[in-house]
Amino acid sequence: MYLNRSARPQTVKIRDTLETWFSRYPEGQTKKDVMGRFRSGDDSQYRSAFFELLLHKLLFQLNCKVESHPHIEGTTNTPDFLVNPATGSPFYLETAVVSDESDEEAAARARMNTIYDALDRLDSPDFFVGMEISGLPSSPPPARQIRAFLKRNLASVNPDEITSRYIAKGSDAIPRWVFREQDWTVEFYPIPKKPEARGKQGVRPLGAFMSKPRCIDSASAIRKTLLEKAGRYGELSLPYVIAVNALMRFPADSDDVWDALFRKEDGLWMSPSGPRYKRVSCVVIARVDIWNIPNASLCLYHNPWARFIYNSPLTNMPQTTVQNHKMKRFSGKLLGELLHLPRNWPAA
Repeated sequence: MYLNRSARPQTVKIRDTLETWFSRYPEGQTKKDVMGRFRSGDDSQYRSAFFELLLHKLLFQLNCKVESHPHIEGTTNTPDFLVNPATGSPFYLETAVVSDESDEEAAARARMNTIYDALDRLDSPDFFVGMEISGLPSSPPPARQIRAFLKRNLASVNPDEITSRYIAKGSDAIPRWVFREQDWTVEFYPIPKKPEARGKQGVRPLGAFMSKPRCIDSASAIRKTLLEKAGRYGELSLPYVIAVNALMRFPADSDDVWDALFRKEDGLWMSPSGPRYKRVSCVVIARVDIWNIPNASLCLYHNPWARFIYNSPLTNMPQTTVQNHKMKRFSGKLLGELLHLPRNWPAA
């Protein structure tokens, strides 16, 4: 994985930060499990471990004591955390990561990471590299061949000449280099760097990435995950919070979240017969990865019919309630403020 290998300053800072967070994670089987998922090489496992570690760090910063996988009477299932804050009520917290990819697409994307790794090890002082991908690889792409292919083609062009062509004739004047492998195709193209940026070390060469457009249904993916988590632990004696990291290719908007939570036909909290899953006090909808932590989107959505009203430290983040059948948003602190990270981290 790129994060584990790269010596670039920003990546080193991210890696050191995650290592510090992990060192404060409670010792035991859960910590070993988180470590195993980080090292698995599986993106979905890595993302779930990262989100758990992030939330554990957030709760620590909010002066909470956290117990991992607490026992609940009447079930062998255990939520991720039992949280005991210094102020406010204890609560259970369950985490989940959701995307709009099928299992096949996720596996193909994992294989495509080989291309990203190949590009990250490419010495390209004068150009960024853009690419458009068609098809899904059924086996790992040949990284060395791709790197050699790009090296040859980049050596054949001049950044000033490409810039002049673009100014005169537009994007059609930029050369395209097609790399074919089995049932997928990658079309690369050079993106000249500004003269003052050329020759600098430690700059990732990947400049732009596009794939074939497809229909995105963020609401259904979020709703499916929430429904799977909502009834898993039976009736609970404390507020129950579900935190979802919604890593869609196109970010979920307020309409998507409204549909996932309140759509009368099959929303988490509403059905044709009326409100349901009152045990879920609120839901956190996030969109956060290792590169955007300080400015990541997080919002706490309150259940207007909750059996236990949530009034604990996660209310420091932006919140949404329902008033007159409409969502009303209240401002709160950004994730970077809560974690004491500068806005321009990891560059800072």
